[in-house]
Amino acid sequence: MKKLLFLCLIAGGCLFIFNLNSNENDKYSNNVQAPDLLFEGPAKYSALHTLIRTKNGMAAPEYRVGDVFNEFKKASSAHINRNSAELNWIERGPANVGGRTRGLIVDPTDTTARTWYAASVGGGVWRTPDAGGSWELLTTDIPNLSTAALAMSPANPDVIYAGTGEGFDNIDGITGSGIWKSEDRGQTWNAIAATINSDMFANVVRMVINPENENELVIAGVSDRINGERVSRIMKTTDGGINWDVKYTSMEPVRWKGRIQQIVHEKDNYSTMYATVNATGILKSTDAGENWEMIWDASNLGIQRIEMAISPNDAGFIYMSCESNGGSQLFFTQDTFKSVRTTFYENQQADWLAGQGWYDNTIAVHPYNDSLVWVAGAGPMLEIKPGEESDTVTLYDEFENGTSFLVGITNFPFTDEFAGLAEEIFAGLPVSPETTEEDLVDVVVYFGPGKTQKAHLIDVDMTYYNYYLNSMTDYLSSLFLGISL
Repeated sequence: MKKLLFLCLIAGGCLFIFNLNSNENDKYSNNVQAPDLLFEGPAKYSALHTLIRTKNGMAAPEYRVGDVFNEFKKASSAHINRNSAELNWIERGPANVGGRTRGLIVDPTDTTARTWYAASVGGGVWRTPDAGGSWELLTTDIPNLSTAALAMSPANPDVIYAGTGEGFDNIDGITGSGIWKSEDRGQTWNAIAATINSDMFANVVRMVINPENENELVIAGVSDRINGERVSRIMKTTDGGINWDVKYTSMEPVRWKGRIQQIVHEKDNYSTMYATVNATGILKSTDAGENWEMIWDASNLGIQRIEMAISPNDAGFIYMSCESNGGSQLFFTQDTFKSVRTTFYENQQADWLAGQGWYDNTIAVHPYNDSLVWVAGAGPMLEIKPGEESDTVTLYDEFENGTSFLVGITNFPFTDEFAGLAEEIFAGLPVSPETTEEDLVDVVVYFGPGKTQKAHLIDVDMTYYNYYLNSMTDYLSSLFLGISL
């Protein structure tokens, strides 16, 4: 049986893997027509990726919450008393592509503020002792753990919680494996048993920890999609994760609407918390997450995802970076939601989210100036100072090594620019747009007696394939490479 393996690298750094099998008798093969390989945007990639993970005759992939941890346990058990040959793997990419980091904490015991912990949504938990000069992977047992949120206890900084699962409906998002806990500042990790195989903890997107009690944690969890719907929950533990209580539930009747994706508390008052609800508004709790009420109804404002930031200096100043009709909108209150207004500008609307606020959306308030806020997304990073008649906007669009942090390059007016073409971004990689029959190789993957896996073959109709290959290459400016394993 001849299998043809291609790697297709396109703009944006996505890696496409197609296993092309012409054997129609393979009972585990799904069928895809060659014209389907010619596609626009990431939607077809999502469909193909799902097809690879779906067994023939099944409606969807069989992956479930906790699969990563469960497979790790089996692999660890099987490794005991086993002699095996060393496998020499060669990394084939993608290269020079930044990953997504959603969780970041600064060690409060480091007076220089140079020790950081970062959560990668596909690469585990990392630590740097020198402000990013060097990094150490802390989750070496599961290096591809999808970590989306981190929380360190101010009362006992040895205790760190890591929430897994991205929960933003991006096509490359990885379902999580509950919450993990370290009691030695990240050197070793243990999965919290109550969260591993529970759908309620499929995506732990935010966590806040009581600064005076290392065992009290409030989280926002987004379920896996069940019957087309997701459920968001605010949950709380007071015993370090052994037991959990659901404090608030929000259904998601349509994509993203009703999803809870952020929880924050006032700097000096853990009892007062806020939670953002997509396309709905802001929830508030005054008893450390026990009870919640809607304090700002935004259901008629035409906004989707909301990210909020509370002023560290005055908790009455709260800002909301909102995805609005494909653009960006900043709302703020200076009196704890007694009144809320939006910013306004001369000549044009500031757009830092650039049409992707559902995914890239962050905001921070100046620690000493209540009226100065930074916003960022897929577009430029901006500093906004609300005014009585017009708001001042400063653009931070270029950063150079050796310069001070947040040195503005230009002032209003500002512009958006795309990152660049694929051949510019990935120049120098060992790839070629020219693929011939000689580049194609046989690939055999062995799993051993009694071993199973969840990657399935795709049967490709090769009719007119060369025509579509050339069309796709021209259309996407893609780079192809035949490889051998």
